[in-house]
Amino acid sequence: TISRFTELGSGFRIALRDLEIRGAGNLLGAEQHGHIAAVGFDTYCRLLQEAVSEMRGQPVQEEPEIRVELPVRAFLPVGWVGQEALRLELYRRISTARDRAELAEVRAEAEDRFGQLPEEVSTLFAVTSLRISAGALGIEEVSTFRSQVRIRPIGLPDTLRLGLEERVPGASYHVATRTLNLKPPVMGGPDLPGWVERGLLEAVGPDAGPPGSTG
Repeated sequence: TISRFTELGSGFRIALRDLEIRGAGNLLGAEQHGHIAAVGFDTYCRLLQEAVSEMRGQPVQEEPEIRVELPVRAFLPVGWVGQEALRLELYRRISTARDRAELAEVRAEAEDRFGQLPEEVSTLFAVTSLRISAGALGIEEVSTFRSQVRIRPIGLPDTLRLGLEERVPGASYHVATRTLNLKPPVMGGPDLPGWVERGLLEAVGPDAGPPGSTG
C-alpha cells in the first residue's frame, strides 16, 4: 500500500486502505492509525462536510459527538466495492445519514448497485442506525464493559425505570450517572448493534426525549 500511494496527499488513501485491511469494529474510529485516528472517520466526514458548507456560504448545523464502540466487524470489503473512490463515497454517505429513512435509502441504493450486502456491510449499517437512534436521544456514548453495554447519558423517568427489566431482561439503570446498562446474550457478532438499538428503544419508550427529559 505504501509503495503504491507515493504521490503528495496520499495519506488519506493509505489510512483508508489500512482501514480496509484491518477492519473497523467501532465504526472507523480510535483504533485506526493515521490522520483519521485523531477524530475517527465519522467525525472526519462531518468536519469535511462542515468545511465545504462554510466555503459555499451555507449554514452549518452543529451535531453532537456520539461515540459508538462495540466489538463488531463493520466495514466495506474491497471485494464488494472494488473502486476506492466508490468505497470512500459510500462510507461518507453512510456516516452522514441524518435519519433512518436516509440510511435506508443509501442501503437500498448500495444493494441495488453492488449486490447483496456482506455481513460486515450489514453490520456497518446497523451501527450507523444505532448511532442515529442514540443521537436522537442525546446520548453521547455507547460502549462495552465486561459483559454489559453501557449507554449514557440518558434520562429515564420513574415510570420507565420501574418496568425496565420486564421490557429489557437483564437491563439496569444508574440514576447518579444516568447510565443504562444492557446485557446482550452474546457480546459481539453482527447482531449486536441491532440488539442494542432495540433494547435502547424498548428501555426509553416511544415518547422519550433527550437526557434530563421527564416526559
